[in-house]
Amino acid sequence: MLNLTRIDKKERLMRALTGLTLKQFDELLGDFDSAYEKALDADRSKRGCERKKGAGKKPRLANARLKLFFVLIYLKCYPTYDVLGMLFDLDSGNCCDWIKTFAARFGDDVGQKTGVARTQNPQC
Repeated sequence: MLNLTRIDKKERLMRALTGLTLKQFDELLGDFDSAYEKALDADRSKRGCERKKGAGKKPRLANARLKLFFVLIYLKCYPTYDVLGMLFDLDSGNCCDWIKTFAARFGDDVGQKTGVARTQNPQC
């Protein structure tokens, strides 16, 4: 799995992997996190979930920082789902599901703020 604490200390490494500086990444993270939380709340209310927020199995991409980093690596480098799974310790099918979720909802916003284009329809 990638070591985000090491990447957070190296501006050059962050740029190589995501195309963003550390400052740009942190600015985008705030927007991404609030948009992600709104989307989760909308999904929960639409499905009529009865469990408390946060109940159930904990995801491997545990926080917004890791989720955004995951999406940006995909949008910049377009690795296969197998490679992405190896980097983030996920199954390739889970990578596909995460990319569909994040890229579909946030790809346009991320692309506008970063200049990174997204694929129209991620295929598994």
